[in-house]
Amino acid sequence: MFEVQEEIAAAIVGALQIKLATKSEAGVRYKPNLPAYEAFLKGRHHWSKLTPDSLERSRKCYEQAVALDPRFALARNALAEHYLAMTANGLIPSQEAIPQVRGGAEAASRIDPTLAEPHALLGILAATLEYDWPEAEQQFSLAMHREPVVPYVRWLHGQCLMMIGRSGEAIVEMERALQEDPLHVLCRCHLAGCLYAAGRLSDAFKQVRQVLEIDENFWVLIGTFPGLT
Repeated sequence: MFEVQEEIAAAIVGALQIKLATKSEAGVRYKPNLPAYEAFLKGRHHWSKLTPDSLERSRKCYEQAVALDPRFALARNALAEHYLAMTANGLIPSQEAIPQVRGGAEAASRIDPTLAEPHALLGILAATLEYDWPEAEQQFSLAMHREPVVPYVRWLHGQCLMMIGRSGEAIVEMERALQEDPLHVLCRCHLAGCLYAAGRLSDAFKQVRQVLEIDENFWVLIGTFPGLT
């Protein structure tokens, strides 16, 4: 347990160093007003739990963030992502989610064409709900050419790569995402699945332990890998 805690702490320190080092290279992103940003962060916190109640809370937070600052493109993209999570968890039908995801991501991209996140979201939408592989490839190509490549993009790209059988590349992408965002439990859960499918059981167990260290009640992991926990 202590070994896992030390690894997570070291990863967090490394992530902070990476962010500080790349801040000037990435340029200055749009700065939303403080109340909008606070609402956005609360939304991310609730969304990460992925329960029906937490997803509803995240939606309200994202809508509040957009209302407080209509130019806050990341909040619009997060609201669009909310609907993808809703259909992925069987809470709304895909035909209801698709226009919400697409419309929100495209609106975010119109507000800030430099953002990579909307392209990544459109890419995973094309891959998971529309099975449009050329569209998915095009959107991820656009997302990956925004420098530096943010962890969110690598996480979604990794999922897409896993779906088309490129598990080795998927593992690399998710590992790189976690170097900068070590507390992203859903990414760790997906990485554990990739490693397990690749036969790397010891590495998969390691990721499972780290997920449980961060959130011992994370239902996605427990439901997906009951034998591992």
